[in-house]
Amino acid sequence: PYTYQNLKKGVVDGIKRTASQLVLLIACINLCMVLIAPELIKILGTEEYGEARFIVPPVAISVLFIFLFNLFVNIEYYYGENRFVPVASILSAVVNVLLNKIFIDKFGFIAAGYTTLFTYILYAAGHFFFMKRVSRKYLKGMQVYNTKLIWGISGLSVLLSMGILLIYDYWYLRYGILLATLAAGWINREKVLKIIKAGGEKIEN
Repeated sequence: PYTYQNLKKGVVDGIKRTASQLVLLIACINLCMVLIAPELIKILGTEEYGEARFIVPPVAISVLFIFLFNLFVNIEYYYGENRFVPVASILSAVVNVLLNKIFIDKFGFIAAGYTTLFTYILYAAGHFFFMKRVSRKYLKGMQVYNTKLIWGISGLSVLLSMGILLIYDYWYLRYGILLATLAAGWINREKVLKIIKAGGEKIEN
């Protein structure tokens, strides 16, 4: 609703700011989940599921790209360009099946997490491309989102999540990073609350 309301007014600055803030917030939450994945697996499962911790980073970061897809597809829906949606869905599904067939046979179930991540990156990228076409057609190329920033945050999230894998055996490093992240969030709690509030904003009467 917030996006549609502002598009109707022809104002995109608020959309740009709010979308970028939400992408950053979701990225931080997902990375926190990645940091505590080994302990979560121990709590929720048994030792035989220990290797599942290696599948958490790609699956967690996939959530960020699902969010990006929803940002982009909102613009397509608003202008009634729905025909692009099944194209991206079918392409991504085919790629996912092929990658699973190739890599799960070789590397086991852990590969499924990384094929899932790649598929959602492809899915988001596909809708980004279609959104750009819609923007050129209806908005004369005006940028609804700060795409360089949100893609930059997303790319950095992928790199950081993969880097966290390297320190999974060093709990003190992981929890040091987690505490520093939470401390930064607490210090900037007023800004964080404003971001959350903006993300849930309703249509004005």
